[in-house]
Amino acid sequence: MSRGRHSLPEPPRSPLPLVLVGLVLVVAAVAAVWLVDDSWVVEVGVTGVVVVLALTFASSVRSSHQITSALWHEAIERRHEVGDIQHELTQLRAQHVELLLELRSLRVELTAASEETARSIQAATDQGAVMHELLAPRQPVADPVYPGSGAVTLTEADFVSGDVA
Repeated sequence: MSRGRHSLPEPPRSPLPLVLVGLVLVVAAVAAVWLVDDSWVVEVGVTGVVVVLALTFASSVRSSHQITSALWHEAIERRHEVGDIQHELTQLRAQHVELLLELRSLRVELTAASEETARSIQAATDQGAVMHELLAPRQPVADPVYPGSGAVTLTEADFVSGDVA
């Protein structure tokens, strides 16, 4: 079966076939020693050594199977954690995009508000200048003094032509 890059690893296989092969080899070795050699001490010694080696082999197979199973389960847990993290990352990216769009709309609103404020300030400044001009104290215009008499009111004498008649 083709396994893709993102597929789950195969679970560890049972060590039973390997143990059976080892057991068959041990039985064959013990049988060979008992059939070939007639010395009882050699047969018992070799059988003991073969049995010790077989037990060591079985223990090694079992511990390596346990380690392999633990590593496989840890790999599966990590795979699930990575999937959860990727899901959270996707959600955060979507929130990031939403926040950027909201920030953009707030920037547009702020620009429009600042332009409106600038126009209001300009209008208030112009209106303030007009009001200042209207309310500024004015110097009264002096009444004209007529040079003929020095009087400030007009009389008939002020309209005399200067001809003596």
